[in-house]
Amino acid sequence: MIIVKSLFITSAISFLFGFGFRNITGFWEAFSIAYGLQVVTAFVYSSYKLTTNNDTEQEFDAQIKELLDMSRVTFECPCNNNRMTEEIFVGVDNIFKCEKCGNDIKVDTKIDPVLQTTPVDIKGVSFDSLIKEKEETEQSYN
Repeated sequence: MIIVKSLFITSAISFLFGFGFRNITGFWEAFSIAYGLQVVTAFVYSSYKLTTNNDTEQEFDAQIKELLDMSRVTFECPCNNNRMTEEIFVGVDNIFKCEKCGNDIKVDTKIDPVLQTTPVDIKGVSFDSLIKEKEETEQSYN
């Protein structure tokens, strides 16, 4: 139904162009030129749209592949006969089947928070003076 509707609209617009330019080129010539231009324009536009969608899809696939590669971990099966490389995710049961022993292996993720500090620039300050300053600070609290 969409194709019929599109053809009707294209024909109507071509009819109007043919009627408008009938004195210059003739009705059927203007009708044909307008119809052809509309078909070519629609083809170019749809090709551009498909190319843009394809590029976006390829970028999305590349980002997903990159995320999966970051989640890939190699670990040893408890039977010590098989080394597996799998994607591990936080908050999900990561259960894999060993190809050698046939057992199901659950891999847990451990998250340890670590306090990040900024190194202190101690150029021109001796280690002894820093210790003395710390002792004085501790004595002032006591």
